[in-house]
Amino acid sequence: MAGVTTRGVLFVHSAPRALCPHIEWAAGGVLGVRLSLDWIVQPAASGMLRTELSWQASPGTGAKLTSALRGWAHLRYEVTEEPSSGVDGARWSHTPELGIFHAVTDAHGNVLVPEDRIRCAMSAEDSTGMLAELDLASGGPGTTSSSPSGTPARAPPSAGSTASADAAPDQQRPTNTPVLMLRRCAARAPLRPGNPGPSGA
Repeated sequence: MAGVTTRGVLFVHSAPRALCPHIEWAAGGVLGVRLSLDWIVQPAASGMLRTELSWQASPGTGAKLTSALRGWAHLRYEVTEEPSSGVDGARWSHTPELGIFHAVTDAHGNVLVPEDRIRCAMSAEDSTGMLAELDLASGGPGTTSSSPSGTPARAPPSAGSTASADAAPDQQRPTNTPVLMLRRCAARAPLRPGNPGPSGA
């Protein structure tokens, strides 16, 4: 994996002003660069600031950034990492209340739910329980609460800070795990055990 790099984005959705320098120090330590991020007011959370950082480093850096920032009170953030050679893409969401949610993503940022999680959800006693399990598997509670506005981050920012580093690769994630892509669509009727869904699906 020598020489392989990937890209990603750190979205700090809300952080107290006093915590901002510590976030810069922790993220800079992972990336091996000194950071000075552009912080702006978070209109959805009084007294909080937000920022975005586009980074380029070796695969596994997203997990290291997530771990470096975990545990601080009143900090909500997301980290994305694009797929690279032999490594799946990933997204991590963190809130003080729920901790860290991790999901494998495809090239377009869609969450990929493992097949066994889908089958577990389908074994629920009723459609309400099944939908709750699917929402949990796709990160519904974590992704909506990680951003004060209720909208999870999905795409790189059009403007913001950037950083590049040659960090040591983290443990690689296997790419041969069977998965089914879960598309959350309110217009689609809930699936029920024994119901194959719309024709042609």
